[in-house]
Amino acid sequence: MKMVNVLEEIAWEVLNEHWDHLDLLCKCEQCKGDVYALMMNALPPRYVTTDAGRVFIKVEFMNEQSLTNVLCQLAKAAEIVAVKPSHPLPNPDLPTVVE
Repeated sequence: MKMVNVLEEIAWEVLNEHWDHLDLLCKCEQCKGDVYALMMNALPPRYVTTDAGRVFIKVEFMNEQSLTNVLCQLAKAAEIVAVKPSHPLPNPDLPTVVE
């Protein structure tokens, strides 16, 4: 097994589980990726090289405090993307032009 950051899997699962409940004007893949990247930059990596190590880390994140840390970073990242998305948002007051 190669070395992997198990927290990437955990953060992605948490993001997907809560994505529909986040208060974002835009729910595009770019914004989702931005939220994920911000989460990963804020969370400490948890690298493993064995399947047993992967299971150990996943069990650790069944603990409420560990999961709460991931959820807090999700909320912070979503707030940042909501306030300043990395792409322009369409203006809802302007009519959509269909070509």
